[in-house]
Amino acid sequence: QDALIAGSGNPQVRAGVLRLVAALPGITVTHGTVKGQPALTITAGKAEFGMEMHETISINDSTGIPLQATSIGANGQTAADVTYGVTRVSLADVAAGKI
Repeated sequence: QDALIAGSGNPQVRAGVLRLVAALPGITVTHGTVKGQPALTITAGKAEFGMEMHETISINDSTGIPLQATSIGANGQTAADVTYGVTRVSLADVAAGKI
């Protein structure tokens, strides 16, 4: 998940991470929408964590860019909910302090 988030701007990183994730035994993928965008939600459960919890990350189904991640504890309560966004900036934007 960290590699997918950190490398979300690079299509090769996204493709590689998704290939690795697809090889894990406890992964499920569902189609839906997140924040109005068509999305794939990838869920990892007990097989990946060794405990009664699961995490999801939803990615845009066309670009693979992360949209949202959620951690659900053993009690069924949301432990964390994070929304992502990718913004492109130019060197001029950085120099002008626009970020």
